[in-house]
Amino acid sequence: MKNNKKLFGGLLIFAVIAILAACTKEEYTYPPQKSYTVDFDTNTTISELKALYQGSAIQIDTDLVISGTVISDDSQGNFYEKLVIQDSTGGIDIEINSSDLFVKYPLGSLVYVKCKDLILENYKGRGVLQLRFNSNGSSLPIPAVAFPKIIFRVDGGVPIVPKVKKIHELTENDINTFIRLEGVEFSVADTAKNLSEPVSGTTSAFERTIEDFYQNTAVLRTSSYATFIGTPVPNGNGKMDVVYSVFGSTKQLYINSPSDIDMNGERISRTYVLNELFTTSLSPFTANSVSGTASWYKKNYNGKDFANITGYNQGANEDWLISPALDLSTFSNAYISFNYAANYVSTWEDLTLMISTDYTGTGNPNDATWQSLSFTHTDGASWTFISSGPVDIRSFTGQTNVHFAFKYTCGTSGAATWEIDAVSVVVQ
Repeated sequence: MKNNKKLFGGLLIFAVIAILAACTKEEYTYPPQKSYTVDFDTNTTISELKALYQGSAIQIDTDLVISGTVISDDSQGNFYEKLVIQDSTGGIDIEINSSDLFVKYPLGSLVYVKCKDLILENYKGRGVLQLRFNSNGSSLPIPAVAFPKIIFRVDGGVPIVPKVKKIHELTENDINTFIRLEGVEFSVADTAKNLSEPVSGTTSAFERTIEDFYQNTAVLRTSSYATFIGTPVPNGNGKMDVVYSVFGSTKQLYINSPSDIDMNGERISRTYVLNELFTTSLSPFTANSVSGTASWYKKNYNGKDFANITGYNQGANEDWLISPALDLSTFSNAYISFNYAANYVSTWEDLTLMISTDYTGTGNPNDATWQSLSFTHTDGASWTFISSGPVDIRSFTGQTNVHFAFKYTCGTSGAATWEIDAVSVVVQ
């Protein structure tokens, strides 16, 4: 009996050694990568497809096929029942009545989409074109049973490199594309919050304001069903990679995960080199009347102080309200902002914001070289003050003699009134 135990023990040790030896000699064989192929090709671009939309929903009645790279990821719940794809010409939102799309169409996948019989529309007028399913004339998300016959993953997918843009540079062409915003931060009020909150009544997503040095803003919109809703809003400055969208006139940003936000730098510090409310006079601005009897003057109305000019009943006029010389030589960022009201405006060419680096500070301003600057326009028929928005003058930093001016002109009839307040120049 003892001899049998010894023999069994020896055989067991030999078997274990043999198994271990086999494990060291043979490597694990991974299953082959799945190949995704189709027997058709694309025949139009996303931008060409979107150009078919002319203000009302259309059903696509030709065999159009687009391709694009997946830039949305629903694995963490911030995207739901949709694919956002992008090619070199633009991006589009595809509504699908199915979740966990990341399993079949992970981030960076290349997909082909058969568009025939789908509906292209600006869903609910929100400003974002979508591809949706046509169900007896009604627009619906593509049913789960149908989308495998419409959307095909193919080989060759490479993740999209985000395009670097500033908030104010975002346009309609950037909707549903992957964007990197640099030098941005969350508003101070939002840094005490999380990226989102649990569902509250009918509210299932929450917005946090993003801003840049020039005080341009957009909102980061995060679903209450995202797995990262408890993530604190960063309190620094940096960059974020987002899928860009809109809701009406509001710029909306969506992230796939918190790792798309990198804000560990110092928050923006702004310095004012000019901040004028015109409480006592036009100084330090100088009124310069080139022609006509009208002129800029300081006015108070209902307790509000502002610079004012009108050519009403005063013939043809040309009048300038010119800033003092600004030394921007030590700064890399700068912008102008002001509040204003304008009424009886027939053309905005009569009310312009100008800037110069060779004006001497005296004499006819037309003897210097001036460049016009764009600012936010009203309808020109209101006494309500609005913000000009930040006017970027970064290209004039490094200069020691920068003047800007409000130039007013009018003819013998139809003269506008222009009121200016809270003029500031902010630098960094």
